[in-house]
Amino acid sequence: MGKGRTSRVTVASDWGPRGRAYEPHLLARPEGIHGDLLPLLRESDLNMVNVESVLGDAGAPIAKEGPNLRGDEGAVRSLVAVPFHVACLANNHAMDYGPQGLAHTLSVLQGAGLQTVGAGLAWEQVAQPLVVTAGDARVGIIDCAESEEARSREGDPGVYGLEVPEIERQVAALKREVDLVLVIFHGGREYIPVPPPYVIHDLRRIADAGADAVVAHHPHVPQGIEIHNDVPIAYSLGNFVWWQESSCFYQRAGYLFHLDVADGQVEGFSLSPYLLQHDGLALMQGQVRETFLQDLARVSEVLEDTEDVLAVWDAFIDYNGGTETYWQSVIPHIEGLTDDPTRHVPWLLNRLTTPAHHKLYVRSLRRLLEDQASAPEWARALVTRWRTRQFCEAVD
Repeated sequence: MGKGRTSRVTVASDWGPRGRAYEPHLLARPEGIHGDLLPLLRESDLNMVNVESVLGDAGAPIAKEGPNLRGDEGAVRSLVAVPFHVACLANNHAMDYGPQGLAHTLSVLQGAGLQTVGAGLAWEQVAQPLVVTAGDARVGIIDCAESEEARSREGDPGVYGLEVPEIERQVAALKREVDLVLVIFHGGREYIPVPPPYVIHDLRRIADAGADAVVAHHPHVPQGIEIHNDVPIAYSLGNFVWWQESSCFYQRAGYLFHLDVADGQVEGFSLSPYLLQHDGLALMQGQVRETFLQDLARVSEVLEDTEDVLAVWDAFIDYNGGTETYWQSVIPHIEGLTDDPTRHVPWLLNRLTTPAHHKLYVRSLRRLLEDQASAPEWARALVTRWRTRQFCEAVD
């Protein structure tokens, strides 16, 4: 039997018309925002993107730590123009305007022809994997997130949490009916070059359950890639159409993740690194691309050693002021509980229930108890580079 046609699946990360630099471009030139990434996306059989914003004016803002995000629903034309085929909604902003906001966002996306996964108004919809075609391949998609206040609890409207045992069962079931099982995860700690240990542990478990690839986003900076028991795990793609007012290179750099599938199995994967310019996206070229790939290889190497991962986690704590700084930030919220609970309770709940926060607090205390020294110099240098390397210096 001859070799079947190769099908390409492309995953993009965070997208949102956030009322900042990109929203006018999304509305005025739906195709143009993607720059020279557009031909690459149009060559792909299946394009997926994380829609990290409520679309339209429905609903009221929920009480939460962090901003409530929504954008003009007309921006969906930019997704259609590519086209993107699947909108992933398991993230920490899908419920920013409550069930009404989520319901309207689902209606806008589905009305524009996109399929959705990772969020819903009832548990069956929240947790349901999506099965789609990519050329000749059948693809099963599970979309999950740490999700903070957006998480569905007890079947309420919301997004699918990182329910590892349930996801393991779903992966095993999907393996019997599709050619490719792809798990998308939104979570981890923001602005760190290497994922926290718990993220690595959980995503490796999902890979071992039979997923063919695991792809993650949320940190707003790129992180590395590993091949775990023949399964590629991309820990963070960085930002996509998600503008941040930052001069930091890594907040304005990302990569598309491509999977090629033939005869029911993954042939390989590839990356398309790009820059976030003020007027849209542009593929990296020349020395900028070469240096970026070298940096990505360096942080990928760290994933091979648990102690090295912990060293970067500790360096991140040190960079942000250490144990004392983290715990001092808690005091005003405890003191303000009686006077202004609507402000302080969401902050504390988020810190207590979201692993990206509470595991950091626990690690900082454990280091203090064990009288550990500062993180090694190489780890501190890596964190500093990810936080301070300037876009203008890297690109000029």
